[in-house]
Amino acid sequence: MVKCILSKEEEPMKRKILISLGIVLIAGIIAFLLLTRSSSVYTTEIESTVASVNRINAPLTLAVFTDIHHDPEDKTDPLPGMTRCLQELFSRCRIDALWNLGDLINGHNCTKEQATALLQEVITAEQSVTDHHHNIEGNHDNNIQSTWESSGNLPESVVLTNDELNAVLANEGEEHSTLRATDYYVDFPDQQIRVICISADYTTFLPETAEWLRTTALKTDYSVLVLSHCPTRPEWGFKDDIVNGELIEAALKAFAEGGGTVIAYIHGHDHGDMNETADDLPWTGVAVGCARFQVPTSNGTEGMTYQDRHHGDATKLLFDIVCIDPDNRQVHFIRFGAGQDRVISY
Repeated sequence: MVKCILSKEEEPMKRKILISLGIVLIAGIIAFLLLTRSSSVYTTEIESTVASVNRINAPLTLAVFTDIHHDPEDKTDPLPGMTRCLQELFSRCRIDALWNLGDLINGHNCTKEQATALLQEVITAEQSVTDHHHNIEGNHDNNIQSTWESSGNLPESVVLTNDELNAVLANEGEEHSTLRATDYYVDFPDQQIRVICISADYTTFLPETAEWLRTTALKTDYSVLVLSHCPTRPEWGFKDDIVNGELIEAALKAFAEGGGTVIAYIHGHDHGDMNETADDLPWTGVAVGCARFQVPTSNGTEGMTYQDRHHGDATKLLFDIVCIDPDNRQVHFIRFGAGQDRVISY
């Protein structure tokens, strides 16, 4: 038998290699255990959501989330966990599309190139869930807040133009406005439903959006579901910050008065949940809480509910599976994570 005898110089090197391999092995085991634990946290929520969506079996079902404010500095960024849960739901339910209602990023202290890269990280996560993913411009997404003195004080050149932002957000199957690029609609012919997505200049709706609604988007025999980042009224917004919402309401009212059906107006921005009704509106507005992990807060909006969130359980996440049932004229909001299921009629 030939014995391999290491020199004195080789022995320390062998120990270093073994120590390095041991560290890599331990790190792999820890990562596996953390991933397994993270997945198990959502098991009950996944099973419950799958059961609800399959029981309702609506003709059109959309996964909807908003205000994730993706930020690499955020230690509790929910994007990875939400992505894995959505992948599981899409594999086990018939969900027709995924919609992000805006504020993909925080948009603070970063250049145009950095903002674009962060937006793309969110979109890449959506692409891993489904080819049928769509995004709406939120007030943080064009990076304008980086020009504010309190959050960057960078030059105006860092701000993405509407066309530039749309080039990042746009997806196949959308019919975009020629007046404002981030306004678009998507038709679902089998269900005779048009999903209309409208944007704002920060929190101000522009006449161009209202004109496009009147002349193009609402020229349809389909029922319409309206999705937006912002609500239409100051009292339903964040600290009364909504401007020109009456332009949007006027276009939708004219459509309804002409015999059209507005299924609902669903939006984000407020970081809370609320059903919004008014005697002069023939539809219900629905505010959806934020996907970003945060403790309950209040912006003073009467009737708004802010959900309790905990890092160690399913309430770390918050999004809805929206099931539209035209036969019963109902919209079911199946909440995943923090909050309760809701249903509205139209």
